[in-house]
Amino acid sequence: MSVRRVCLIVTSAAVCLIVTFAAVVMVLKCSERSESHYSNLDDAKLRGDLDKGWIPAVLPNNAEHIREIHDIDTNETWGVFQVRSNGIKFPNHCMAGTERLTIFSPRVSWWPEYLTGEVRPEKLSAEREVKVVDCRGTAPVIFFLEPQGRVFFWTP
Repeated sequence: MSVRRVCLIVTSAAVCLIVTFAAVVMVLKCSERSESHYSNLDDAKLRGDLDKGWIPAVLPNNAEHIREIHDIDTNETWGVFQVRSNGIKFPNHCMAGTERLTIFSPRVSWWPEYLTGEVRPEKLSAEREVKVVDCRGTAPVIFFLEPQGRVFFWTP
C-alpha cells in the first residue's frame, strides 16, 4: 500500500471522527430541555418566568427553593419547591388526585424515582404519605406533597 493511499485513509477517518464529534456536540447543545432555579416565587416573578408558563400560576406564595425543568417539545414541566411549616393552600378548584398518571423522567437528580412511570395516588398515600393534589381544572398541574414540606409538581 502506498504512502499516499495510507494518508488518504487516515485523513478520511479523521474527517469522519470530526464530523461525528460535531454532530454529538450539536445534539447536546440543542437540547429541548431547560432548567431554572429560584430562591422564591418573587424571584421567579421578577425574572418574568411565571409569564412564560413554566412555573404554574397556582404555586403558593410561600414556595421557596424552586427548581424546574421543562421540555419545549412536549410542554411538560417538572419541578420541586419547599414550603415553610405554615403549610400550603391551593385554589378551590384543586382536588385530591385519584387517577393513575404516566410520568416520564426528566432525567435530573432531584426528581424522585417514585414519580416516574406509572404513578398511582393511592399507593403514594399509603406507602409514602405523599398527598396528590390535582389542579388541572384551570391550571394544568399536579402537585405531590411530601410530609416534610417538599412539594413536587408536574404539568402534563
